[in-house]
Amino acid sequence: MAKPTQPPRSRPPLARMIRIHEEFQDARLTNCTKLADLLEV
Repeated sequence: MAKPTQPPRSRPPLARMIRIHEEFQDARLTNCTKLADLLEV
């Protein structure tokens, strides 16, 4: 019997949190839509 294929794993939560933190730390004006595009959500 063939093994079922697994969906691709998501990026680790810490990596996403660091990226969001960097956006705020660099004083970039951002919103949820821009963050979603940046994080490829």
